[in-house]
Amino acid sequence: MNSTNLKPGSEDSEMSDILIIRNNCDAATVGTYHIGEGLRTFLQSKGHVVTDLADVAASPANVQYWLNTPPIRTSKLVIGLDHGSTATFYGELNNQVTPVINTANVQALARGLHVYTFACSTNASGGLGQTAISKGVYSWAGYTEPVYVFTDPNSALFKILKEVIWSYVAKLADGFTIETAEKALRDTYNAHKNDHAIFAYNLDRLLVRKAASSMTIHSHNRLGGKSLIGTWGGMVDWEPFDKYVSAGNWTFKNDGTWSYASGGGRWIQIDNTAIWTFTNAPGLVYTGTVTANGLQGVMGYTTSALKGRFNAARAAALAETGADLLIGPSEPLVLQGNGRSEGSALTAEVVSGPVFASV
Repeated sequence: MNSTNLKPGSEDSEMSDILIIRNNCDAATVGTYHIGEGLRTFLQSKGHVVTDLADVAASPANVQYWLNTPPIRTSKLVIGLDHGSTATFYGELNNQVTPVINTANVQALARGLHVYTFACSTNASGGLGQTAISKGVYSWAGYTEPVYVFTDPNSALFKILKEVIWSYVAKLADGFTIETAEKALRDTYNAHKNDHAIFAYNLDRLLVRKAASSMTIHSHNRLGGKSLIGTWGGMVDWEPFDKYVSAGNWTFKNDGTWSYASGGGRWIQIDNTAIWTFTNAPGLVYTGTVTANGLQGVMGYTTSALKGRFNAARAAALAETGADLLIGPSEPLVLQGNGRSEGSALTAEVVSGPVFASV
């Protein structure tokens, strides 16, 4: 497949940390599509390389191109914003909802990755998410039954739901564990449960399956978790090797730059060996070995005899963002699910007040 088939803006790299899939061909996917608007730029600002298969680019051929291995084209995380069913996550072909990931191909497409689907029923018992974990997928966050999305991207309720969904993705992107990301998602849903019945309804159906505890998208991925990219909590011990002390957080980005509270510089990595320098401390060089669980090595000045040693564990530098309550409580609604079962129609639920649809 030629990458020029992809939506403009998603074909500029042949390898991505994160793949976004979001079609745009009916009432519900208008909502999920717009939840993904701006997400690529947001994740890139955190140092990730991101491919966005949006609208017609969310085709089976493009999904397979970016997820099949070898070669590795998507290394860490899949974000699916679309329709779902117990056995299937959907994309788009010829302006029609079309299966792209299912229980038959999930091992080939998602093994060694983390997945979040804002879609109906993909994490139902015995379904796609559970099958995925048994086939080597590291984590699958999704919903056990049909869930709902607001379909007016300009409404206050839609903006709140977008904030909720992004809370999980943001934590993963910042290097937090699956458990911390799940807590952020649940807490953000809970913060808005009085704004509309959808928030409590969706939260009650949220489930995160995982192959192990304390994983991050950096420590467990298709690259073996040996990438320097991400945020680390550093400890240093300079001669005469008295004791290790905290050196704060170090954040390494995909563009070859890194930063910490007092400055930063450039870094390179070959296999498990990484080296970085300081623009604010000429002559200072760190070199270390990267593993799935940590980072350790030595540092020193090329301009003097001063030297030391360091170790680091993956961390996260950014504090949680407080919930932004945009509106007051709204009248509760009785929701009737209409998630996709194989061969069924996909219809929007229209009620008095906001328009929303099952995904």
